[in-house]
Amino acid sequence: MAPDRLVAIREYDYASLADDDLRCLADADIPAYLSDAYDPELPGRRHRHGGSVALRVPESAAERALSLLPEPPPRLLDPTARLEAQFKCPRCGSASSTPRRPYALIGFFVGVAAGVWFSAHDNVAAAVIAPIGAMVLGGLIESRIPKWRCNVCGKTWSNEGS
Repeated sequence: MAPDRLVAIREYDYASLADDDLRCLADADIPAYLSDAYDPELPGRRHRHGGSVALRVPESAAERALSLLPEPPPRLLDPTARLEAQFKCPRCGSASSTPRRPYALIGFFVGVAAGVWFSAHDNVAAAVIAPIGAMVLGGLIESRIPKWRCNVCGKTWSNEGS
């Protein structure tokens, strides 16, 4: 008789999150294994969620294993749901959004370059003030510019949905 095929019954972001479920199944004498969350049904991108791991049990014990395991926390039910909510446009509902460019980082590098230039020309006060001023200005810019832009309607927003 051939051994049962292993089926994935749950996915986790990290292997350590599966420890309690593995112990629960071991106490019930159900062999359980952790493996890469590989899915041959997905064309091109064969991994469901980046570096996630899957809890696998023999196919004949899958229903019994699911009945023994406690309900998973909401983040394990659909790990992409919270990401989709973050990237969803508050105006049109589109999930097609892109992060804004790091304008504050560009300003900081300009301030550091100015500080190096002032230092090379023996202007110590300006060499200290330029990078500090760039950090303050960069912080103000970063706090005021929205983090996301919708590719469909052009709306910009921060993670808070403003």
